[in-house]
Amino acid sequence: MRQQVTSAGKSGRCRATSPVSTLHGIWNKPRQMPTSVDTMLSLPGKTTPFADKDEIFQELSFLKPYRNLIHSLVLVGSTAHGAQTVNSDIDIVLITTTRGHEKVCDVLFEKEIEESLSSDENSKFEYTILSSLQTEKLFQISSPFAYSICHGMVFQDDGYLASLCKKRFPLLPEKEYYTTCLYENIATPYYGMLKKLHGEARQRGCTSSCRRKNKGCEGLQSAHVFAKLIMGMFYVTLPSRNMIPLTKGDVVTYAKMAYGSQGENVAKLVVSLMREKRSSFCFDEYKILKKFAVQLFKEILGIIGLGREVREIIADAARIAREDYHLIHNPVTKNCVV
Repeated sequence: MRQQVTSAGKSGRCRATSPVSTLHGIWNKPRQMPTSVDTMLSLPGKTTPFADKDEIFQELSFLKPYRNLIHSLVLVGSTAHGAQTVNSDIDIVLITTTRGHEKVCDVLFEKEIEESLSSDENSKFEYTILSSLQTEKLFQISSPFAYSICHGMVFQDDGYLASLCKKRFPLLPEKEYYTTCLYENIATPYYGMLKKLHGEARQRGCTSSCRRKNKGCEGLQSAHVFAKLIMGMFYVTLPSRNMIPLTKGDVVTYAKMAYGSQGENVAKLVVSLMREKRSSFCFDEYKILKKFAVQLFKEILGIIGLGREVREIIADAARIAREDYHLIHNPVTKNCVV
């Protein structure tokens, strides 16, 4: 049975012939990821390839002395597709050589320290540093992030990324991708955030009308963190439905396709919280997001299956939320939190 993979364009508009859907892929059959040039030519409505070009080039100038340690510099996300807002981050992916990875990480770390000391404002530039091995792993399991890199704006490439994008990989994410997401990004934050927010709401006696009655109410905290968790969940459930989002706007579009107006509204709220970096949200927003987060978590477990490995991941995440650290089963997890 033929599986169609969709990819949304600017402003979350779905295209009938996206770069991915035109690859004629079939589930678990190999396919060639599109090159950056293919992506640029097949993204209709991409009227602003990178609106902040001068600012971006100026920002990246600090990397010039280390160009020989970097395979590729790629702009990804909404700015790469001309769909950025005033609150959008500028997301840069650096793919380093094997020998240059540690040095580039040190350079970025020192830069962040200097900026934090010299300015009260957070930089809107967000960096992801990948070694060549890490990058190849993302492609091997067909992570949506591999799609983002292939569909991004390439500022520098010594041929490494172009060669990688021409290789053949599974059309949709492998099971390892879903399990890794659950283990590294979802299970522990999910149980921890639900426990924290539930306790905070109960302690404060929060109700739907508490903000109207008490204008000094600050709302529930960690809104941005909870929103980021739900966004991570969407990046698991949507690919399982053959939808590969490249931007947050794509997530809103696909959430509507997958879950109707409820999913669309949740995705819009999540995107708003993330872009505005809001630290708090009201009780009604919390209730809406909590209900949908529970739904998404159950769907993720259904996607992966409740095998032994998954049950252990869930159990350890619950133990961390309860602060029963001595009962954690996975030694790596235990070493990280104890």
